Amino acid sequence: PAPLKISGPDNQSVTVQHVPSSKAIKYLGCQKCITNQNQQKTVLVKKCNDYARVIDSSRLSRRGTNIFYQAIYKLSVGYPLPVSYFSYKELDRVQQKAHSAMVSHCGFNRCTAQAILYGPCYLGGASFFHLYDLQGHGQVSLFIKFWRTPTSHSGQILQIVMHWAQFCAGTSTPILEDTATELPHLEAAWITSLRQYLWDIEVTIQLDVPGVPKLQHEGDT
Repeated sequence: PAPLKISGPDNQSVTVQHVPSSKAIKYLGCQKCITNQNQQKTVLVKKCNDYARVIDSSRLSRRGTNIFYQAIYKLSVGYPLPVSYFSYKELDRVQQKAHSAMVSHCGFNRCTAQAILYGPCYLGGASFFHLYDLQGHGQVSLFIKFWRTPTSHSGQILQIVMHWAQFCAGTSTPILEDTATELPHLEAAWITSLRQYLWDIEVTIQLDVPGVPKLQHEGDT
């Protein structure tokens, strides 16, 4: 496109740089792109691999490694996940090196069964977390937070998005209550990711205004 210019604070001409839709822009620490998540994934992989090198080359005790895992790694890597929509396999590859290093330095065998590593302490587990659960928990928390503030700007946008997604789904049941029905035609990637996580943990979200279109005539299906 032709160069776009605006007037600066000193009435000087400032050229606005064009950013293609395939390139991510950093918003508050999150690499957001409307077409893909490649840049965000690259950042997460680099960060996880850096943490793996830090742990493998350190002399931290088991308790020190656990504190590092909970207080630094979890907060740093998990920060952009609630606004992302990665699959389980993608996040499993992202965390592979860092998770293996953390598990080993906390005193566990790297090949320990996942049911033990991710299980809660009161059941004899190690209370590790998967990035997929960190992402899904963040998605649910964000959704409930903004849905319960319908007068805010974010709450209004969320209602519009959900009602449009419900309309595009074309189902007679709310899409966050009926998570078993596959909707491959639904283009809302974040909503689709949220539905998948709800299905994985066997949970549903009931909305006070689900936005299911009313039937226009008797006998419609």
